[in-house]
Amino acid sequence: MHDLSPLASLINLANLTLSYVWQVSDLRPLVSLIKLTSLALSSARYVENLWPLVSLTHLTSLELSNLDQVNDLSPLAELDNLTRVELRKLPKVNDLSPLAGLTKLSSLVLRSMPTDIWIPPQ
Repeated sequence: MHDLSPLASLINLANLTLSYVWQVSDLRPLVSLIKLTSLALSSARYVENLWPLVSLTHLTSLELSNLDQVNDLSPLAELDNLTRVELRKLPKVNDLSPLAGLTKLSSLVLRSMPTDIWIPPQ
């Protein structure tokens, strides 16, 4: 799969797992999936921009892994309902401060992240 556009019409979708979507570069088709509560995105090598996720305000669970080009988690700061975040193998991410304001976040899993990652103090 290289184009997520066919998913845009699934407006009642609550859970979505996208694994090994190597050719995907654009997350904009997910903008219309406003009822999503859980999203797992894995191995999308060409995704650089997470900003389309800001429209997914009902997300409570988010897993991002093997996203080689993502370097900015700022869009996640807009997802106030997140209770669980798992970040795995995001080699260009070095700042977790966008997660600091997520007051409902009760579970954070970091796996194979850069050793110089900055975690804001409590």
